[in-house]
Amino acid sequence: YKRLHRLDEADVEPLEAMAPLSMMLSDWSEHVEVLAKKAELISGDDERAHLYQQVGGAKRDMMDDQGGAIVAYEKAFELDPASVTTADALIDLHESRQDASRLVELYRRRIDLTDNNDDLRYELLSRMARSYEGVLNQRREAIEALREALAVRANDKAVLQWLDQLFRHEQMW
Repeated sequence: YKRLHRLDEADVEPLEAMAPLSMMLSDWSEHVEVLAKKAELISGDDERAHLYQQVGGAKRDMMDDQGGAIVAYEKAFELDPASVTTADALIDLHESRQDASRLVELYRRRIDLTDNNDDLRYELLSRMARSYEGVLNQRREAIEALREALAVRANDKAVLQWLDQLFRHEQMW
């Protein structure tokens, strides 16, 4: 199939046959290469996003290539910014790298994608506040995230105490 693909590199059909074979053989580098080539050749954004999700998953789970997984998932997210699956994968990857600046963007995007799940909204807003307060040292943004969390869970004692601490530190009376 590789030789057949080399004869006409614009033909997706040999790639269609190569993808399951490379997966059955657990040849993950070949599998990722085939999926990436296929993603470059097809025109539908939804299918391309799905292929990049597969590339990201293989790189993360089978090849232990976190950086490569992030690149693939970012491509998928560009093509399908409403994908909860891709957002969650990116959040997990960036949390493991403690990339706070990208995380706050991803948390915000994931909150926007959350439908009627107050527990998840609260959790994401809390994580966002932690990132703002800690690594980014942006306490005022942490306060705004906590205010949003308080709107989700009014009178939450932990959030109120956290806000009190931040208000005192920022001298916001």
